[in-house]
Amino acid sequence: MGKYKVREAVEEDLPALTASGFAPGSGLDWHTGVPYDTLIAVDAAGAVLGRLQALYDDPRGPLDRLGVGRPQSWISFLNVVDDAQSRGVGGAMVAEFALRASRRGVAGIGLLVEFSGDRAGRVRFFNRCGFHEAWPGTPADIWVGKPAEIYGSCVAAAR
Repeated sequence: MGKYKVREAVEEDLPALTASGFAPGSGLDWHTGVPYDTLIAVDAAGAVLGRLQALYDDPRGPLDRLGVGRPQSWISFLNVVDDAQSRGVGGAMVAEFALRASRRGVAGIGLLVEFSGDRAGRVRFFNRCGFHEAWPGTPADIWVGKPAEIYGSCVAAAR
């Protein structure tokens, strides 16, 4: 998947996150006030190539209407610097998050695919990573998947 490492972000990563253009924000999910779990991808020099911010156990139960059991995870942010796009960085972060979620017994992972920018590219990416549209044919852009399937799909797509 490339010459980078995916790991949990720590406080000492703040300058590198800022230098890569990722505004740290409050570190709290704005819906729940719960601290995000943040994974980053870093190269050998320590530059941040991407970040994923999510909740492993989202107390809102955003996937309840889909019949997904609890606990449920929600990916709030997935960003990759321009120079590292299409190199497997995003997929590696999603795979690592899905693996960790699976180990925690998470039933499903959800996210919102934004309409702005290259939406078609994002849809292809999340399809390759094992997510599926929750309500096909509707304007709701919630995508879901099971952690083990997401992990397997992301790893397979990287080959």
